[in-house]
Amino acid sequence: MTFEKPNILLFLIFAPIILMMFHYFFLKRDKIIKSLFSRKNFEKIGVNRSRGLFFLKSLIIAIVFSLLIIALAGPRYGFKDINLSNKGKNIFIAVDTSLSMDATDVKPSRLILAKRKITDFVNLSKGERISLVPFAGEPYILIPLTNDYSIFYSFLDMVNTDIIPVQGTNFYNLINKITDIVSKHELGNVSLLIISDGEDFSGNIEKALELCKKNNIVIYTLGMGTNTPSPIPLKDGGFKKDKNGNVVTTKLNESFLEKIALKTGGIYVKNTLTSKDIEILYKKISKRGSKNIATIYHKRIYFNRFKWFLIPAFVLLCLFFLVDDRKVKILVIICLLFNLGSINANAANPYFLNKKGIEKYNKGKFNDALKKFEYAYKTDKNVIFLFNKGDSLYKLKNYDNASKVFDDVLMQCKNNILKSKAYFNKGVIAFNKHKFKEALQDFKESIKLNPNDKDAKINYELTLKKFQQNKNQNNQNKEKKNNKNRKKKKNDNKKKQNKQQHNKKQNKNKENNKKQSLQHRKNINKQEKIDKKILNLYNENKELYRKSIKKYFRSKKLNPEKDW
Repeated sequence: MTFEKPNILLFLIFAPIILMMFHYFFLKRDKIIKSLFSRKNFEKIGVNRSRGLFFLKSLIIAIVFSLLIIALAGPRYGFKDINLSNKGKNIFIAVDTSLSMDATDVKPSRLILAKRKITDFVNLSKGERISLVPFAGEPYILIPLTNDYSIFYSFLDMVNTDIIPVQGTNFYNLINKITDIVSKHELGNVSLLIISDGEDFSGNIEKALELCKKNNIVIYTLGMGTNTPSPIPLKDGGFKKDKNGNVVTTKLNESFLEKIALKTGGIYVKNTLTSKDIEILYKKISKRGSKNIATIYHKRIYFNRFKWFLIPAFVLLCLFFLVDDRKVKILVIICLLFNLGSINANAANPYFLNKKGIEKYNKGKFNDALKKFEYAYKTDKNVIFLFNKGDSLYKLKNYDNASKVFDDVLMQCKNNILKSKAYFNKGVIAFNKHKFKEALQDFKESIKLNPNDKDAKINYELTLKKFQQNKNQNNQNKEKKNNKNRKKKKNDNKKKQNKQQHNKKQNKNKENNKKQSLQHRKNINKQEKIDKKILNLYNENKELYRKSIKKYFRSKKLNPEKDW
């Protein structure tokens, strides 16, 4: 037998002290009684003061105390070796995006209902790796295999009948694409869920089914639509017509969908108004095994046997209550409840807490799961519990704290598989925060530690594509900004030149005006001098002029005073 907290056993030294204290109090009480009463009168009162009974009570208390201390120390006997492993299943969800999926024989339309079914399937998923593949004439891997389900809700809105430029439903091209991915990445036990109305224009379906059997791919089909012919609405209004002008109709081809499912070992289900169809399909798909199992941690769990000591302590206390007084009973009950609380708080096995946390996590109760993982890690500093805590924080979209937790995992962990997963999750967080450069580095480190991780490779390619797109977009924005700045600078220079020319012209006009003003002033001054000179000359010869004028008037026989 071993103990989880052996230091607590040091408190057992108080057990004999309790016995000595009880004996001391008995002697002291007996001495007081003798001083107050005679033996005969004291016996008449009927108070029991038997030394043997008092010793029995003190012995029971000492034994109960010892048993509680041993229980509190966490006695462990027996163990179980466990392997913590990560299991994965590969599911491709192919959704038909041909024009016939816009038909409204099921409300609101076949394609919109199909997208709702995909959401229901993702909500039911419990750790499987899922890929989303829209297809028409050609397939397109919109979301590579991943167990990060949050990405589905953002990309699913992009799915419409315009996403694939090549129209016409071609099941052969779809299956050929999936088999290429399976063989290239060596995936095992792959399930392919096809959501379609079953109209196929490839004609090579038998060859496609042989490829599925060869690569161990099981097809499950979900039929969308009804058996009643329905017209195909167009985006600009009206309905699709053939060359002769007749309205083209479409209906659910159940026999074809059932054929391709049964030949590969799967099942066909027709769409329902509820999620029962998806539940049936998920139940069948989840029963399939998976070859992708990676053991990442080994642990020996010891079984806690505190009950072996707690039960006898309880029985002895019941015996003690029969012979002790009320005050001591209350005190002992309080001590027992305190010890029980302490034992229960320390007796919870962190690995079972982790298991309960995983159950809560799979049910989508991430807050409850986070509490379980936090307490498990607080009890036992196991890096697995810390990793699970980071996963729960990520699901709660607490990206910053989740990233810090995964950093702690990388610092503490020595297992390459777990470190690879921590880098992978950090990469996903960085991707969601649009930090594509950091995400690329994290996915690269993940691949280095675990070269067989297909998810990391696929996500690295997706992130690289996003990074390049983002880089090109930034370059375009930068170029636009530079062009705008150049244009603005050019306009500013032009305005500056115009302003300089305008100022130059104004200065020239000012100078001309100034010159004209000076010249005018000079002319005025000159005229004033002449006028002054004439006036002076006139004043000097005033009499002479007057006589001359009079003489002139007389010669003309005029009256100078009258005709002046």
